[in-house]
Amino acid sequence: MKRSITTNFKNIVNYLGIAAETADRLISHRQSKWIRNTKQDTVIVFVHGFLSKGEKAWSTRTSNWFTIIQNDPELNHCDIFQAEWYTTSLSGRYDLEDAAKSLLTELATPHLPHRSIWEYPNIVMVGHSMGGIVIRKVLIEHPEIVTKSTVKILTLSTPATGVNLINHLLKWKWLPRNAMLQELQPTNEELTEVHKQFQILVENHAHNISGIELYESHLVAPRHPSLEKVYATLGQPEPLVPSSSQGNYFGSAVEVPNSDHRSISRPTSSESQSHHHLKKLILVQMATTPASPLSAEEIHSSPPETEPLS
Repeated sequence: MKRSITTNFKNIVNYLGIAAETADRLISHRQSKWIRNTKQDTVIVFVHGFLSKGEKAWSTRTSNWFTIIQNDPELNHCDIFQAEWYTTSLSGRYDLEDAAKSLLTELATPHLPHRSIWEYPNIVMVGHSMGGIVIRKVLIEHPEIVTKSTVKILTLSTPATGVNLINHLLKWKWLPRNAMLQELQPTNEELTEVHKQFQILVENHAHNISGIELYESHLVAPRHPSLEKVYATLGQPEPLVPSSSQGNYFGSAVEVPNSDHRSISRPTSSESQSHHHLKKLILVQMATTPASPLSAEEIHSSPPETEPLS
């Protein structure tokens, strides 16, 4: 009798959890949107990170990366797309696989009157933190994207091999269960597999995919002299996503001086390092004869035969 009551109680808690996740997903849903679309051949796609959303992921109180790009004459040839995917502290069982499917749908759907992202011959993807992992997962699952378009990837503090701090956070039993948080553990099998498969993808399609990995220099950037004194006295703690967590897929990852996990995706001017590296990535000559870009119908259909990824 006691066991039956316990089982029923657990079932009720489980159902309530599922209901809360479903409600949260509906409430938290945000629409992806075009920031600039002038029917160019190059599009920059911004993909935010874990527990982030919208323009807040790319802006400070006084600056906005989209505005910086729009005011940069050397990037006039680039359209800009802000992609959204669901992530909250209540997302529960919603995992990397779910996020990749969601992002794929957002990018494959023509946001009328415009074309879909995959129809561009030149695609530049900017991913902050977990957003970079979601991008990698999409490309692994659909390598035909890389064969049809020239793809460039800028990741900002995106861990390839996990985040050590997550192991400590997951010891706190009061934290809501979150699949994506668990997938950021250094020992997580899904993250390890994404790392391995993305290495293979880059090797197999080196002619059509390139990128730059940036990582933060500080756990908290020393924007005040008092903090600099603390670091000088006690030493500097390890950044949330240090150099050791990078995949080095496109050569050695690059440290952004005086940055932390938040500021690295929020440049304050055209002189900021993150924007500088984005321009550097974009302005390197794109393929002179790119393959025919994918249509939305092709993305949603069965993928063509490609080189195996295992």
